[in-house]
Amino acid sequence: MTGCAIPLACEAVFQDEGTGEGLARGHIHFGPALVGAAVDEANVLRYEVYWADSCEDRVEQQALGRSVSGLGDACCRTDVYRVSIDSRKPSTATGFVVYAVLESGLAPVGVYVHLNETLLDRAIISSKATTAAPALVLLFAALLMLC
Repeated sequence: MTGCAIPLACEAVFQDEGTGEGLARGHIHFGPALVGAAVDEANVLRYEVYWADSCEDRVEQQALGRSVSGLGDACCRTDVYRVSIDSRKPSTATGFVVYAVLESGLAPVGVYVHLNETLLDRAIISSKATTAAPALVLLFAALLMLC
């Protein structure tokens, strides 16, 4: 930490790339750490992404992924850092949290990224097609009625 300010990644978002059947697949994109209102990564060693609960706290001790720091510039842009996600969601998780890691350890708070849980209920039909699981059940029921 710098004084009383905590470095927080800016503008974190989840880009879905095939989430379904209970697995989250995609990338967390985020920008460099802000300290106060300015980009400042001087004390940031790296960033780590964890599953998070509705209180925006991490729910597991193992990070889903890491990214080096020092790639940012003076702007807060979401395309500076990226962490790949391919993981089954823990029952208490509602999203992800991005933490800055400092020499003293994990920053006390991070930036929360909500996960649209309806994405997790999709059934993957092929690598390019998905459907909502209830719609798939109705389709199978209709086909059985034709027999």
